[in-house]
Amino acid sequence: MAMANAMLTDTNNDGIPDTNLDHQGNREPTYNVDDNSGELKNKTNQDTDGDGVCDINCDTNGDGWPDTNLDKDGNGIPELNLDKNKDGIPDANIDTDGDGVCNLNCDDDNDGVCDRFCAEIITPGNDDDKNQGNGDVSQNGDGGAGIETPSLVVMFESQSSVVTENLYPDDQPGDVNKTVPDLIFTIENPTDVEMTYSLNWIDVTNTFITDNFIYRVSSDNGGLNQEWAPTPKNDALIKSGLTIAPHTKQTYTISLTLHGINAEQNDDQGRKFSGRIKVELTN
Repeated sequence: MAMANAMLTDTNNDGIPDTNLDHQGNREPTYNVDDNSGELKNKTNQDTDGDGVCDINCDTNGDGWPDTNLDKDGNGIPELNLDKNKDGIPDANIDTDGDGVCNLNCDDDNDGVCDRFCAEIITPGNDDDKNQGNGDVSQNGDGGAGIETPSLVVMFESQSSVVTENLYPDDQPGDVNKTVPDLIFTIENPTDVEMTYSLNWIDVTNTFITDNFIYRVSSDNGGLNQEWAPTPKNDALIKSGLTIAPHTKQTYTISLTLHGINAEQNDDQGRKFSGRIKVELTN
């Protein structure tokens, strides 16, 4: 494609670009591409279902650049900044830094469930714990910046839950299943006041007979650090009264293992643990 076609053009002199929109600054047009065929390719503001609401490459602020439901390759299927409820705010596969790669609420397998960098805004009285860690930032769409009401932003690097069964003790030799992936998440306070919260295990199923299946909590910036302790048999409080300073982010890692005792552990063979971490604002 000629270089001239890689330069954005304001065809009606209104100060807003109309054609050959270069989304990533690489001098390659992405949206409203004019390839001299007589018809623009990968147009902005496409209403594919005729309901009067934009479905693909939607310019929500009128600056000429698409903001939601970005179709980078022009195949008619949006990949980034997906606005599922058509409220003008991205809900999934959000690209916060404009590099064309998802870094917030990423649904890698398109099943409608967040897989990586899953965020949730926690507000007082929010009891919708089933959605926590599933990627709901629809209240503001920007990962927490600018929130004026008391709120925490919780983001899980991958899953917010752990499911393991047929686990072997961590002192067993050989190639056997003895590793449980860490749960890694951040808690961010974007407000001007100190916030108080609790950490909880919820949706717990624990069939281990002994107390040898254990977990540890580590964090930074004033978060909780707890040495190895038995995983709970039922839903349980991990710690309440935790605080986070204004405009601070705490990174948490929860590690789990079936602790070896240098002896047979037949009672714990074939046992299962599943549970989720819930962050609850308590002030």
